Amino acid sequence: MKYPVALTCGALWLASVSSLAWAADVPPGTVLAEKQLLVRHIKDEPASLDPAKAVGLPEIQVIRDLFEGLVNQDAKGNLVPGVATRWQSNDNRVWTFT
Repeated sequence: MKYPVALTCGALWLASVSSLAWAADVPPGTVLAEKQLLVRHIKDEPASLDPAKAVGLPEIQVIRDLFEGLVNQDAKGNLVPGVATRWQSNDNRVWTFT
């Protein structure tokens, strides 16, 4: 692959902007429905749920629901911690996530 970093960044960007539904804050003591469902309306069946094989929007939409990334976006599009609690780079080419 000639540009693996650019392709990875592009895929991560696409995954982060493809999910338009944000989680709601549920006040303590709120009674939830007995059966909890996630309904995702996508045009095509995902070809794979393996993140390493995801190449299209249907796969990315479902994988975004299944896995948490190193970073996420808040409702305003700002980066917020996901699995990583912080990240840094000295040259904007190599990043360290902790």
